[in-house]
Amino acid sequence: MEKIRSIGQCIHGATRASDLVSHVGRGRFVVLLLGTNAQGARVAADRFEGALAELAPGTISFGLATYTQDTADAQSLLRAADTALLAAEAMGGGVEFA
Repeated sequence: MEKIRSIGQCIHGATRASDLVSHVGRGRFVVLLLGTNAQGARVAADRFEGALAELAPGTISFGLATYTQDTADAQSLLRAADTALLAAEAMGGGVEFA
């Protein structure tokens, strides 16, 4: 549990004051990047990966999803991000967009 806390603190340290970090279980974190487009999310994922390099050596996977007018609710946004994360994990790590 201490490692999860350390990872969460590391991610939180790499975010802006307007962002929200939450552990959703099984070592997975959600970061809500307010006012950020897909390109900005990619930059943030690179920043998180760099910040986590010492705590979580090895491959790190990111699933990115953006909220649009077609997004029905928060659950569908999380499902899209999770689908992208699973795709990134299946490819051996990296960043995938929903």
